Amino acid sequence: MRGAGKRPALSRRATSLLVGAATGILLAISGCSAQEKDRISATFTRQDGSVTAPFSMEVAADNAQRQRGLMFRKSIGPQEGMIFVFPSDDDHSFWMKNTLTPLDMVFVSEDWRVVGVIEDVPPLSEVSRTVGTPSRYVLEFAAGTTKRVGIGTGDRVTVEGNLPSPR
Repeated sequence: MRGAGKRPALSRRATSLLVGAATGILLAISGCSAQEKDRISATFTRQDGSVTAPFSMEVAADNAQRQRGLMFRKSIGPQEGMIFVFPSDDDHSFWMKNTLTPLDMVFVSEDWRVVGVIEDVPPLSEVSRTVGTPSRYVLEFAAGTTKRVGIGTGDRVTVEGNLPSPR
């Protein structure tokens, strides 16, 4: 018997289809949708006019995405983060329940000005954190990012990409 015990090789197209199907199944099992994985690019223009390197920001624009945030993540890259998009300005507060890594939080007004920064928020804490000033957006990064990059109150944020309306 010729080729006994060997399986025929899959074509590249068949392999691509299988990988795509497996990815779809994994997203369905994890409760993620393609929309949850939308990303935008964000830069900061500092008070001295210098501009940071771009950050790749995952978008949290609906209640479920905002509630989950960066929970259960074991790491966040040095140029990555999450932007929380809210329907209105408010004194937004955050806690770190089920968040496994310390974070920096940057609170941003509707006109894209940084109105407050909280650095090195400890993980797994249920203590509510706020800057006491209304904001429309909150950006989260790995702890130490705001100090490393020099982000501060008064800086301007510029986003590129499709930032969805809050839902």
